[in-house]
Amino acid sequence: MSLDRLKSNEVSTSNERQISPETRKSPEAAIVSSETREKLKTISSREFLKIPESERLRYITKSQIDSTKISSGEIKEIEFNFTFDSKINRELYLKTTAWQVLPKEVREVKVWNEIYTRIWLKWEFFNSRNTRLTIHQDTRLEISKIWDIKELEKQNQNIFTSFKSENISKKDSWKDYIDLETTNYDDLLKWAIDKWIDPWFAIFVFWDEIKSLPLLSTDRQVRLEELLTDYHRIRNNLPNWNWNILEESEQRNNFVLALLKETCQNWKEKAKEYGIKEEKINLEERKTNNISLIDFTRLTWTNLNWLDFRPLSYKYPREASIKNNNPAWLTWNPSFAKTLDNYWINYYKWTSRPSIEWWNYFGFPNMEEWLNAFNLLWDIKLNRMWDKTFGQFAQNWAVDYTPYRNTFWNVWNTKLSDLDQKTIDTIKSAQMRIESPGMHRELSNIWVIV
Repeated sequence: MSLDRLKSNEVSTSNERQISPETRKSPEAAIVSSETREKLKTISSREFLKIPESERLRYITKSQIDSTKISSGEIKEIEFNFTFDSKINRELYLKTTAWQVLPKEVREVKVWNEIYTRIWLKWEFFNSRNTRLTIHQDTRLEISKIWDIKELEKQNQNIFTSFKSENISKKDSWKDYIDLETTNYDDLLKWAIDKWIDPWFAIFVFWDEIKSLPLLSTDRQVRLEELLTDYHRIRNNLPNWNWNILEESEQRNNFVLALLKETCQNWKEKAKEYGIKEEKINLEERKTNNISLIDFTRLTWTNLNWLDFRPLSYKYPREASIKNNNPAWLTWNPSFAKTLDNYWINYYKWTSRPSIEWWNYFGFPNMEEWLNAFNLLWDIKLNRMWDKTFGQFAQNWAVDYTPYRNTFWNVWNTKLSDLDQKTIDTIKSAQMRIESPGMHRELSNIWVIV
């Protein structure tokens, strides 16, 4: 079944409920035990996903909300919490998404004044600019629409039944024999349909990752949830996403290559099977090797492609860095944009700079893409200005260079070529604090900066 067929089967239901104003406040629920809170300090994302979907929400909301009170409309507003006895669980913070914890009946939410919707049964929440909702410590979320999902579930079951009957004993385009008469693929197919993913594509990408896990086992269901969450996370990393991307071979191959690299151990072999040219695969591998994340003096290692701070922009309305995932405030430059293209770094042209400046800022879908771009720009400037002083470098980089002079007065007149790597890394880390104090605070909260 193609994505077009899936899209044509989208359910439009009139069973929508607007929640009444009197249910705005979130009453306190049963208190989580001290023993459970102790476990939550260090529980892994994978272990957390073993908790039944209906029970997860209460563990990561400040009022310990019961999911049934959300789906019934009794509670409208919730506030997320990943801190337990003053200790934040960073992995839970980074990897937990709204769709994993909110009841399927929730179809639209508001964060500040931004509306996020999901249009399929287990779809992620996206805003009008196709940015995926990410939840953080203290994210406040208002439930604005709830549906009765019985018709949606019935529709998806019909799609699943039709797909199996139409494709029994059919060979797919990757020459593997897929026997749909067995139940081996049923859970993957149902997950794909619920997530609005082409079932054949899901089999090709994800089957090798789950086939050794016992059918219907908890480990297999958790792994499926991880993989299909990655699908939407990778989608979120592509600027200007629209459904036509999957019809355009170049953009489709970019998406498939990024998804395979993230989810499959044998991603290069799978990419070749899919028909992606070896030159493109090798370029992606070189990108991974050459544009590695620098472990700054004050920057600890983490998987930064999970970090998307854009939904937190309401907390820092005067800080463009949050709106763009761009804590160094990199300015739009067409020449540098072409360089980023050459290194396969995802970006977009986003918010306008203040009137005293010019052009726009670069925007990035996550912090890893920004950090790769940031490191690359530093390398370019260091090569071009190797015989200049740090003071000249700072004046070239920033409109207001006073904070740099105050912080690094001791190397202000030192040539860049004479700076050791430790000093350069310290400057890079401090640059985030100087340019983006709000972003620096958020990164400190989860120990990315210590």
